[in-house]
Amino acid sequence: MIIGYDARLIGTKRTGTVTMQQKLLEKLIVDNAHRWILFGDRDTIGKYEETHANVKVIHVSMKIKPIWEQFILPYHIFNEKIDLFYSTKNFTVPFVYRHRTIATILDLIPFHFPENYLKNKLRFIYHHVLLKNALKARAVVTISEFSRNDVLAIKHIENIHVIPLGPNASSGSKEQNIRIHMKPFFLTIGGAEPRKNIQSLLNAFSLFKEKGYPHKLVVVGQKNWRNDTLVVPPNIEKDIQFTGFVEDEELYKLYQEAVCFIFPSMYEGFGLPVLEAIYAGLPAIVASNSSLEEIYSDSCFMVETMDPTSYVRAMEELSEKETYEINQVKYNEIKSRYNWDNSANELMKVLLKYSKR
Repeated sequence: MIIGYDARLIGTKRTGTVTMQQKLLEKLIVDNAHRWILFGDRDTIGKYEETHANVKVIHVSMKIKPIWEQFILPYHIFNEKIDLFYSTKNFTVPFVYRHRTIATILDLIPFHFPENYLKNKLRFIYHHVLLKNALKARAVVTISEFSRNDVLAIKHIENIHVIPLGPNASSGSKEQNIRIHMKPFFLTIGGAEPRKNIQSLLNAFSLFKEKGYPHKLVVVGQKNWRNDTLVVPPNIEKDIQFTGFVEDEELYKLYQEAVCFIFPSMYEGFGLPVLEAIYAGLPAIVASNSSLEEIYSDSCFMVETMDPTSYVRAMEELSEKETYEINQVKYNEIKSRYNWDNSANELMKVLLKYSKR
């Protein structure tokens, strides 16, 4: 089988989508039974063509995204005799060849939070063009049962499949550039993007510090996001560090050094940072909503998303013990289920199933 693979985001700034594209690709192309046509930046993904005889790379410029997706990509699907095209980018399906495309819908964040992600003109396009077109693909893959049910609430389709994710942050040999001078510290990821709900965590941390605890808070992310700025309560200004973007190796070291990971997000299709914290053996306080409740409720401290006192109680419980023993059995269950080997195997089953139609 000849399989097309959208690898355009590999090499760009780290996100869950970028992680998924790269990790799945590196597992899948090991299968020499199939030929893989990769679309992306040759400088970034050309190495796969050099090391795998069953791989061909077609260079794509990210500057012509819509034009390439709807006009140039169909030409390549026809010219390369591609049996099935796996579109890894959210909602991106060529109209002409959607019957040969496996679409990806990671989550419906733009639809639940349109004021943060879509201008008024784009809302119609997303709702009535991109999403409807993606749902007409040969099959759809998503990343959690929650996201699957979210999609089915819009339109019932039989050909939608859940592909679990795996961790990204890993130990490495690079020197750590982020210096944390404040210990012990809680760790969170998100910045000022409203959906990440870091403002609620700052308010909770302010209440926590009023009780006299010595802990600090490290926020991996920016204090500003578009027109939004986080407001840091005066009593914790000296106890917070915003790191901005950090590389994978640095993030892994932060996971190792932190007392606990806190993830207050309002909505997630999967919640990859929590999985990474679990792989690092770190206790986690997680907001109880969306896919977070589905995946992590048995292994993490679940708290009410918008209730500061709920976070405070969890932080107190962790802080009052000199060492906190995680539920290793539950953590091992998470690791055995959510890893890139399982992800690639499940995706390959989907590709093989729909290649025969």
